[in-house]
Amino acid sequence: MEFPYREFDPGCLSRLSDLIEHGDADIVVSSSWRKPDEPEESKNELKQLFRDVCRYWAIGSSISERIVDITPKLDTDRGTEIQHYIDAQQSAAEYVILDDQDDFFPDQPLVRIDSTFGLSFSDVLKALEILKVAC
Repeated sequence: MEFPYREFDPGCLSRLSDLIEHGDADIVVSSSWRKPDEPEESKNELKQLFRDVCRYWAIGSSISERIVDITPKLDTDRGTEIQHYIDAQQSAAEYVILDDQDDFFPDQPLVRIDSTFGLSFSDVLKALEILKVAC
């Protein structure tokens, strides 16, 4: 398979789609794939990427439609970038970080993903618990 399809596991995408739907969650991307100098273009490219990948794997388009923003690139750890983004929001909302890295603050709601497996069902349950969604 060619990029981008080989980069995405259909089971993990399906679990992410379920998490978004059950948690009524939006996505703010804090990934190395973002273009910090062009946030709107970056967001649109990521939406298109997920739209294409989900279409390829026959998974609903809820993932791409729920990408609402990207965090700023501050040349520091992503915990700081995410906190900066959260602090700039008008209203406080529950959020969860899904990541295979651990460069976050201890009090940030992180579900650490095993990079060899990807987003698991138990990761989804942990995220829903953090978001205070009944399972």
